[in-house]
Amino acid sequence: MKKSLLVVTLLLITAPAHAEMSKGQLLYELPQVTGYAWSKNETSKVWELADSAFADQRAKCDDYLTQLDKLGVPSSTKVNVSSDTPDFKAGDHTLAELRTACDRTVKYGKIKYWEKWAIEAMRDNARLTSGQPLETAFMKNCISTYADMIKAGINPTEKVIEQTVNDNDGKPVLWSGTVEDLKKKWCEVGLKKVQAEVDKADAPYKKVLKGDKLKDALTYRSFWLVGGKASGDPAVLAKQNVWFTDSSPSEVCPNGAQVHVLTRLQYDKAQAISKVTTSRHCGNPPASAYK
Repeated sequence: MKKSLLVVTLLLITAPAHAEMSKGQLLYELPQVTGYAWSKNETSKVWELADSAFADQRAKCDDYLTQLDKLGVPSSTKVNVSSDTPDFKAGDHTLAELRTACDRTVKYGKIKYWEKWAIEAMRDNARLTSGQPLETAFMKNCISTYADMIKAGINPTEKVIEQTVNDNDGKPVLWSGTVEDLKKKWCEVGLKKVQAEVDKADAPYKKVLKGDKLKDALTYRSFWLVGGKASGDPAVLAKQNVWFTDSSPSEVCPNGAQVHVLTRLQYDKAQAISKVTTSRHCGNPPASAYK
């Protein structure tokens, strides 16, 4: 049994992302993929790129053309594309022409992968201005995937495919412009705004706390204190050398009550952790546990 599992695992690891096809299969599939990769929006008259043109973030047309190159099929070979594309009308076209069309698909596929993060970053900006909880994941992903996209050969001046998207409140927003401008407007500026808000919220803690105390305070913001009262006031926390956190794992006690794990954090005069202990309780910990 172990040997069989090992063989299957190795096959999965070494198998290509797209299975190799015969010359006939490739010459049949390629024009199909090329044709359905793009469609024109009848309302906006803008060409839109289909998600189905990709597999594992790779353009199918690029994979098929690479396989045909390996098989030595001449670029002058003609195939019939049954629908219009941004590069040519339906009809017979050479593999060289399909390569030009595929290059467009590859390029905008990279842009499309990046802009899904940029669009969410735009929505995060709306959340920020409306006072909702701060989020930075989409903005950070927008910036990191942008860097990957540029390294992959996309020019910062390339424009996204114009479309209408909804903002955080469901209102339509015209999504257009260069990838660089959109990254700066929604990802970089947004992240700076979020960081400014975070710095503002952190300032009172940084004023009176340091070391482990500061690190824990910025993580949890509020703690239970000796006696069972809770506080998130930095001035109050600074005077206490024992803090508690209460967590609820996905467990229940024999009596059906939720399990609570009370963690006691004890700090020394330098505000460094000196002792950590935990206790388990069925239901909310009693006041006597906070000592």
